[in-house]
Amino acid sequence: MDIKELISQGENSGVEFKQSDVRPESVAKEIVAFLNAIGGNILIGVNDDGNISGIDKSSRNWEEWVMNICRDHVNPPVSDVKVLFHKLEEQTILNIQVPKGTNKPYQDNKNQFYIRVGSTNRVASQLELLRLFQNAGAFHYDATSVLSSGFIDLDINKLYRYFQLFELNFQEEEHKTNLLKNVDIMDAEGQLTIAGTLVFAIHPQKYLHNASITFARFDGNEVTDEVVDKKVFEGTLDNQIDQCLASIRANLMYASKIVGAKTEDTSRELSR
Repeated sequence: MDIKELISQGENSGVEFKQSDVRPESVAKEIVAFLNAIGGNILIGVNDDGNISGIDKSSRNWEEWVMNICRDHVNPPVSDVKVLFHKLEEQTILNIQVPKGTNKPYQDNKNQFYIRVGSTNRVASQLELLRLFQNAGAFHYDATSVLSSGFIDLDINKLYRYFQLFELNFQEEEHKTNLLKNVDIMDAEGQLTIAGTLVFAIHPQKYLHNASITFARFDGNEVTDEVVDKKVFEGTLDNQIDQCLASIRANLMYASKIVGAKTEDTSRELSR
């Protein structure tokens, strides 16, 4: 995409305009936000309305200026940002091409994590920051601790059957909690993890209130049609899936034909 087309689109989730007197801190915020998203272009020498104001190329070493920002104002520092110059309307425009970050999440030198939302950037909320860390592989959601839960919440018989698959006798295991911590059913403090709760807790919904599957069948193809059947499945994750699949099968409609004295299922699902 050429520079004219970029400017014609206006500021958006992948393009930001800045005037030539922009401060390094402002550029750093944009770089951080693009790194935490899918990358983008910062065009210096373009006003917010898209008019070209240009930069004075001789006023500083612009490439060195950008690289210093990437090193001193961005954490972790980045080196694969590209600096390009374009001539348009007898003006020079600086284009900072920011790639999608490979070491997310990024923050500026004031320890602020920024994300790109439409044509602006803002400080990431706690949930958004959590997702950035999760997407970066810094931690896994299913290993998150479930507050106030503990060994007493576990279904011991189910654990026994599970460990039998690995030829381990859980009932005779001397250090049960250590074993559960090693397989991420419990955290280091003895609380259940989300994965451990969903699979092995006696009643997961005691702590994870929305951890359920809702099934609904409508008398038609739209969610606004009359509801024929509706169920909410709770319990452990495997039981929820089994119950839900059973309800789906029970609600499927198949064609059949009479052959002699017998009715044969043609296994062809009827549309509603």
